[in-house]
Amino acid sequence: MVQGTWVSRYNRFRGYTGRPFQGRFKSPHVQPASSALAQVAHYIHLNPVRARILPAEQLTRFRWSSLHHFLQQRRPRFFCGRKPF
Repeated sequence: MVQGTWVSRYNRFRGYTGRPFQGRFKSPHVQPASSALAQVAHYIHLNPVRARILPAEQLTRFRWSSLHHFLQQRRPRFFCGRKPF
């Protein structure tokens, strides 16, 4: 009830229709053997730099990045969608 009221007022105030924030986040399918996959990987790996969490020189040591796995050309099991145990 509360969420429905909020959505109705939000949409009326902004002149929107539908769910709030719809269309903001996308998940397009990327072909594995395409240059688009490399662009997506670069985008993801550079997010901490763009967010000014750390300088680009320290990106390979960033704990939450998978860049070091790619640079060592090894793929952990969790990248493949298999259970790690």
